[in-house]
Amino acid sequence: MADNKDYVIDVSKRHKYYNQSRRYQKEYQEWRSAKDNPYGYRFIKDSREHAYVDGEGYLDNTGIDEEKTALFNCFRLLGMSLLIMGALALVRMIIMDIAFGLDKGGRIYYENLENGSFLPSNAAYMLAALNLLEYLLPIFFLSATTRLPTRVAVPIKRVKGSVYFSVVLVMLLMMFAGRTINMLFAKGLNMISIYSLYYDYIAADDPVTLAVCGFSQHIIIPILIEIFYRGFLLQLFRQFGEMFAIIVTSVASVWMLHDLTQVGYLFIVSIFTGIITVRTGSLKPACLMRVSARVLTFAITLVRSSFSFAYGEIFELLLMIVVFFGCVFYYKRMGRKSFKLSIGIDDETLSIRAKLRLMLMSAPVWAGSVAMLVITILTIKVD
Repeated sequence: MADNKDYVIDVSKRHKYYNQSRRYQKEYQEWRSAKDNPYGYRFIKDSREHAYVDGEGYLDNTGIDEEKTALFNCFRLLGMSLLIMGALALVRMIIMDIAFGLDKGGRIYYENLENGSFLPSNAAYMLAALNLLEYLLPIFFLSATTRLPTRVAVPIKRVKGSVYFSVVLVMLLMMFAGRTINMLFAKGLNMISIYSLYYDYIAADDPVTLAVCGFSQHIIIPILIEIFYRGFLLQLFRQFGEMFAIIVTSVASVWMLHDLTQVGYLFIVSIFTGIITVRTGSLKPACLMRVSARVLTFAITLVRSSFSFAYGEIFELLLMIVVFFGCVFYYKRMGRKSFKLSIGIDDETLSIRAKLRLMLMSAPVWAGSVAMLVITILTIKVD
């Protein structure tokens, strides 16, 4: 068969995915090689064949055109996914305003902590359901359009317990640092009557409702976030290079909370969770990282609510400082060999810079980003 000849190079079969099983490799290669798949980058090169151009001589046969076509198709999916999320966020704001008279979609701002405002149970349940849809529908959309094998789209494999402990510690370090900076930034904005979102939090007036909505917001949704970004999206773009896939999904995720004050924090966290997903070959560490940060933030919020606003801020700041240095201390005791962040750079036809330029030329990506930016602007609260 031709595939066994040394002079025939099949890009999809040559590409090896870091730290993945043979089953994963096989299913991804079959998906990429399918002739009816517009989202797979496939190219078979016969090194004996050369094109001759007058004045230039013989040109090597490359897969640049095939890679560009597949890239633009995948960028279209990314842009459409962002449009779906933006549309659902807008629907959420409209429903919460019309049905419950809640401005800004029932979001909690730093000033709400001082005022002690709570949502009635029916409004809290509705908001939780709409928040779930904001991630569920894009996941279903990507699953139906790409037809990525489940083993590829949601990679799950065994990971050492020490790795879980290490990545959670680092995640908490970043969370406490980011949360402290965001809190100080929010205080500065409040001085000029601009109010910042207090992360994705539902404050309900009933303990059962608070528990149910808390489970939805801080356990289910973080897992859906990782399935969408580090699952479907990262695995879809992984065929074009792993660092490129990590960067693309991190750029896309900065709109996740619709808050400009958290863009830098979200980008850094997304880069980290993307690298860990590629390094471990599993989505489980990223999910645990996201859940642990959300749950701890939720617990801190509940505890600070038992204090007055001023003392609550002092308590939260002191607690984050203590835990931050505690995480640093235990991480140093574990040593640097617990895990490595570096990953290999793939030798692809196009460079990462060239691929990012193509991303900037994608109209669907721009449309999706603008839609998410509009929602972000609509959530800004100014007096």
